[in-house]
Amino acid sequence: MLQPAPPAKQPSKTQADSTVKELQRAKVEAIHLRVSEELAQHKLADAEADLKQAKEEAAQATKEAQQAKADAQAARKSQAAAESKLAIAEAGRVAAEGREQACQNAAKSPGLGTRLRSWFGRKPPNP
Repeated sequence: MLQPAPPAKQPSKTQADSTVKELQRAKVEAIHLRVSEELAQHKLADAEADLKQAKEEAAQATKEAQQAKADAQAARKSQAAAESKLAIAEAGRVAAEGREQACQNAAKSPGLGTRLRSWFGRKPPNP
């Protein structure tokens, strides 16, 4: 035998008000959460853009550093070549001065004929 179902309880007005307030708070909280999520996504996008820019700047700085390194190496090679040429020129100058001094000394000293005559006793004719 079936018994009739007990009558459904009607929620009281205070319970209904309380439930409505909880739903309103939940809606407000959900809105705040959505706003917070959007703000976090915006901050993440900004951070990703900053990271991308920093990576690009780092790559450019690396490229410039490599170019500066290559330029410095080329400058060292050029300096070494210039120093080598200077050393060769200096050696040539010293050799030329030595030859010049030898020529001057040879012009000042008596010739072979004069030496031979002095050894064998003949006097040069007067001009």
